[in-house]
Amino acid sequence: MKVWKKFCLGIAAALLLTPVWSATPVHAATPVTAGMVTQKFVGQVNYVPGYGINLSSFNAQGKPTYLRKLANASKWQVKGYKNFSGKKYYNLGGNQWAEARYIAPATPAINWMKPSENKPYPKLQAGDYFSVSIANQRVYVRNKKNQTLYTMYASTGMHNATPRGTFHMQAERGASFFNASVGVGARYWTSWLNHGEYLFHSVVINGQGQYIQSEAKKLGTPASHGCIRLTAPDAQWIMNNARTGMVVVIA
Repeated sequence: MKVWKKFCLGIAAALLLTPVWSATPVHAATPVTAGMVTQKFVGQVNYVPGYGINLSSFNAQGKPTYLRKLANASKWQVKGYKNFSGKKYYNLGGNQWAEARYIAPATPAINWMKPSENKPYPKLQAGDYFSVSIANQRVYVRNKKNQTLYTMYASTGMHNATPRGTFHMQAERGASFFNASVGVGARYWTSWLNHGEYLFHSVVINGQGQYIQSEAKKLGTPASHGCIRLTAPDAQWIMNNARTGMVVVIA
């Protein structure tokens, strides 16, 4: 069985991002901040997974100077906004600015130990299927009339590593697995492609069976190397209730 596939786990150390909440000012407040509209919130970079956006300073003439990159999915304390050359920029402290179109208010943290919705899971009927939205990072349980019965938080593969198409739930499933060679595993796994290669499973765990919080906090954003991560209860429900042969549509 291939449940040990490294690319399903998304734990490559070089790709781990640690969210931060405020940019350390490299320039003191200057007249450039004059006219800034105050708007305080925690913003999250919404860009291409694995890449980042520019953090810049501006001179008195409104010309930018590149400072560094802000990683996708990292979080920052926004102080306000101002327009430069017709574009809206958020201020991240002092003379530090990032283009507003790439920063959205951070969503509340997802509790990976609870079901995604505050209602009972559906009783699956003939014709029900799973619809995985890579764009929304969600798994939808739908009936044959395409009505959504339940919505789950998910993390699909980084760099479009999750295959797209129509697949079917497979017989291989289990309570947990652990890959000692990379030091991670997961709970409540169910195969949907290549008999143990691509799985639905919980957020990942360490060798002591504890959830790795830095990885679990990524739920709702692309984070794996191909598998589909879920909250622990959601993954357990799929393992116990998804029939072999049930359709999985990924788009």
